[in-house]
Amino acid sequence: MTKEQIKAVIELTAQEEGRTELEVISIAQARAAEKSDKKQLKILCEIKLDYISAMTPAEQAKAEGLRSLSVVANMTGQSLQTLGNWAKNKPDLFRIVLLGCKAAQDT
Repeated sequence: MTKEQIKAVIELTAQEEGRTELEVISIAQARAAEKSDKKQLKILCEIKLDYISAMTPAEQAKAEGLRSLSVVANMTGQSLQTLGNWAKNKPDLFRIVLLGCKAAQDT
């Protein structure tokens, strides 16, 4: 399947199951990893990155399971402006910060 076909299946599945596209992608990534399907996993990672890149910083925080971007600001001691700048200019750093906040929240 092409990237576009997989994306269409993700969107349809999300609607049918009442999940977000990111949730469906994460489930599909886990299945691809179990099967050691590197090609499928790579395509799913690209699609996930496309979705995340189109989201605002606050949407990304919520998608990660955090209540709001303000929670991230409080946890890190960084301003909302700085977090927004990281999301725009240093997306890998911002993603790591979100993952760290989620991990800290869950413990």
